[in-house]
Parts: sequence; C-alpha cells; structure tokens
Amino acid sequence: MDSSNLWTMLPGRAPDGIVTGRVFRRGSSRGYGGGRIGSAGRDLTSGGALVPGVPWFRGALLPGDVSRCQPNEPAPASTLAASPPPALPTCELFMDTWPHFADHLIEAIDRKGTPICVGLDPVLEKLPLSLSGGVTPGKAEEAAHAIGSFCDKVLQIVARHVACVKFQMACFERFLWPGVRTYHRLVTEARSLGLVVIGDGKRGDIGASSRHYAAGCLADPRYIDLGPLAGADALTVNGYLGGDGLAPFINSAAAQGKGLFVLVRTSNPGGDAFQTLKLADGRRVCEAMADLVRQWGQTAPGDGSNGGGDEPALVGRHGYSLLGAVVGATKSAEIADLRRRMPEQIFLVPGFGAQGGSADDVRRCFNDDGRGAIITASRSIIFAYDKTQSRDWQGAIEEAVVNMKRQVADVFS
Repeated sequence: MDSSNLWTMLPGRAPDGIVTGRVFRRGSSRGYGGGRIGSAGRDLTSGGALVPGVPWFRGALLPGDVSRCQPNEPAPASTLAASPPPALPTCELFMDTWPHFADHLIEAIDRKGTPICVGLDPVLEKLPLSLSGGVTPGKAEEAAHAIGSFCDKVLQIVARHVACVKFQMACFERFLWPGVRTYHRLVTEARSLGLVVIGDGKRGDIGASSRHYAAGCLADPRYIDLGPLAGADALTVNGYLGGDGLAPFINSAAAQGKGLFVLVRTSNPGGDAFQTLKLADGRRVCEAMADLVRQWGQTAPGDGSNGGGDEPALVGRHGYSLLGAVVGATKSAEIADLRRRMPEQIFLVPGFGAQGGSADDVRRCFNDDGRGAIITASRSIIFAYDKTQSRDWQGAIEEAVVNMKRQVADVFS
C-alpha cells in the first residue's frame, strides 16, 4: 500500500466528510467498525456494525484507523444504509492498531485539564418537571424517553468540561428494553461528543457467561440490523469469581482498545464487612484483590478459550494498564496502601460529593505524576438543581461541574 495515500485517525485530526468502506485488521478477514467523521475532525459515531461477510457499511472510524481514500471511486451499495452522496469519498479502511484504553483516557484528561468523571444515574422522580411531568405511571417507553432526554442535556453540558462520563446501567435496565435501548443510544451519543464512556454494570461470572457479558456490555456491537451503535469504552467488573471469570473481559478489552475497572474497595459502608476481613497471610480481602488486579493487569489470566498465543499488551505507553480498580473516596485511610499495591492501575474513585468524599480524600489516589485516577460524582452534579431551587436546572448542573473542577484542581495546587 502506498504510504502517501494513508492517513491515521487521531483525535482532532480527522478529515471532514462521511466515509464508507471496509475495515480489516491486517492479515485477517475479520471485520471491524468503520467511518463517519464530522467537522473539525470530531468523531460523530464511534463504533460500527461490520461483520464478516458484510463488506460495506456505514459506521464509525476510531483513532488509530488508517485509510486509503479514493475520492472519485463510485460508492458501492451499502447493506446497512443508503449510499452517501456521490460527492463524498469512499475509502478502504485498514485497522492498524486499536488505541490503548489507558493512553486514550489519560490523553483525554490532559486535553480537558481535569480528572473528573460525571456519573449519569438518572432517577425519574428527580427529573425536572418539564421532563417527567408528562410521564404516565407504568409506561416504560415514556419513562425511558424522559431519562434519555435528561441525559442528552447533561451530556451536552458536561462535554464542555470533562473527559469522561459513567452510566449507571441499572438506572436504564429497570425500564427493560426501552431503557436498554436508551442506554445504548446515549453511549453512542456520548462517544460522538468525544467523551470517554464507562458502563457501570459491575458484571462478572464464570468464564463462559463472562464472554457473553463482554460481548453485550463492552464490545462494540456488530449487528447489521441495529444501525451505528458504539459500546462503552470501559466497564466495571466484579473480580471475586477469579481470574478465569475476568479473562474474557480482559481479552475483549485488549482486542478492541477498551478498559475495565475491577471492584477492589468500594465506597458503600456495607462493603467493610467483607472487604476488610483478615486472611491467613495477614492481608485483608481488599488488599489481596488489589494484588491480583495488579498481576492480572500485567498478564491476562487464562480462561482456557484461546489455547495460548501471544499475550495482549495490557500496559500502555504512559505506564498504566487497561485494567483499573474501583477504590472509594470514602476509604481515604486505606488509599495510600492500595496505591502502592497497584501503581499501574487507574483508580475509578466514586464517593465524591453526595457520598461524603472530599477533594482532600482523593489526593492519595493519584501517583506522583498527578495521574492515575478519575474522580466520579453523580447525584451532586446531575441533581444540583435540587439544592438551588432554580428553574434553570441546566445552569445549575454546569455550575456544579465547574465547582467540582475547582475543588479537584485544589488537590494539585
């Protein structure tokens, strides 16, 4: 392939226009997602729906993709959508490498200048009356539409200020398929806004079941009848079923440039009863889990499904693994030890704000380089208008985000 015809997709450096094409990992016939790029180089849809045997598609181009454009080539008929206008180019796309999740997250944080992750935990009863007032009790479609409209507005607000959002999947799943459909739509929308997206589902099971969870909750959808959808960039998982239960998630994440956050020390008071139990070797349960997470984050545990082969690259060029850890802000007395045990893990730190965690509590979550953690807040931001009693609920949310940015910035001052 002539290198002069290649360009590499990097955040903020994509050409304009809609691109259709074929995506293959080099040396493989396995298909991946493909390309729609917006003005100023912003990805409009991340993810895709290409599957083997369906060569042409309309989907999303991810950073790290390489394309050979042929502007004058007629567009082939698409099996997924109408062909683009004749004036737009068609391209044959080749997936060189997926970006490493930890590198992608760290660089996104650097661009926004804050390690804040806004949690979207929508509760129908707490929505502004302008959105919830018309919902008929017992109608899931109306409820899902209301929380979706609310989250749309929140995403548009927070995308100006933060690099990362976290969707609490239970808040959508309670409304059954209308809620699940809304969740996937919002994930795709959030990624189109340039946000790193975490699905907070805390999934985990035996190996065979974990493969299904990884396909449904983490991998980019590959179904030709659902339109362009994107999977979350990362997923929270439960590692207490062991390495063989976690391996399918790690393998899926490594294959698609995604990440994971393993429950290690949670912010809820009830977790103390189990996570602080002493083991025979003197460690507590959470410390043993931390040691395992560091080990798994360097070399993926086997699940018996691939028969060996090359180990995936789990640690990125910035020195952090795609396998992170959930460590609650309310456990500040224990954070320093957990940081020492997991120097290569990015900490997902819940508990800031409504759960009582302060900016000072999260200081020790970071490494000496000021990296290695993302601080999440949900209710204290998305329901900030409850406190202000203001009709301008969107303004109240934006003010809460700006105030949190200021508080977290004080940690490094």
